[in-house]
Amino acid sequence: MKKYLYLLVFISICCADLSAQSYAFGLKGGMTAATQRWNNFDSGQPLISYHGDIYIESWNEENLSAIFASVGYHARGRAIRTRRTVGLNGEDFPSRTFNQRLYNAALIIGVKKKIPLGNDNKRGFYGFGVRGEYNIKTDLGIYDGFNDAVNKITYGVTVNGGFEFMFSEFIGGVFEISIHPDFGKQIFVPPFPNYIDPYTGVRRTLPEQNVVNTSIEISVGLRFLHKITYID
Repeated sequence: MKKYLYLLVFISICCADLSAQSYAFGLKGGMTAATQRWNNFDSGQPLISYHGDIYIESWNEENLSAIFASVGYHARGRAIRTRRTVGLNGEDFPSRTFNQRLYNAALIIGVKKKIPLGNDNKRGFYGFGVRGEYNIKTDLGIYDGFNDAVNKITYGVTVNGGFEFMFSEFIGGVFEISIHPDFGKQIFVPPFPNYIDPYTGVRRTLPEQNVVNTSIEISVGLRFLHKITYID
């Protein structure tokens, strides 16, 4: 985690220099809906979880473009929800939810464009970034046999948009919706004979699995402006 913090500090220095030493920084977090795509296998339903970031971006009062960077925790994975069923002999099988969670540290670097909304205290924005993630911990539940198949590093892109608003000259807030599709495989499982199905206990051949994450996140946060004013 330290290497990501060191990189964020380096990026902040670069951003500050690019924007005449003025920049904005803050923290944000919120809800995550994480999904996964499995090959020839039940991909489940969205995992509802949370995320959090610290971020920094270049700032210039006369420039509506900015460079940004963020680092933080992002949940990935899926949920498998079963319905209540009744067996042939009258057995009652209640509905259950199996959460499969990956605890990832994410670093995002990108650019954003701001849109004036007729009010100096409020702006819209949209942005695009590249993203790298490192898996810190894995909890695959009933599929814990796949733990060794989890790739520590994955990557993708981030597309976001939202609003920035100021409470005062130096303190504001942010509301953001972002989509995070991965290009790298989070899990890779080669064809596996004699696989024991955790639901039925039946042995079968599991086809090759290339598991890719896609997540949607809603964030709210605080924004602090570090403004440098030159006096002649």
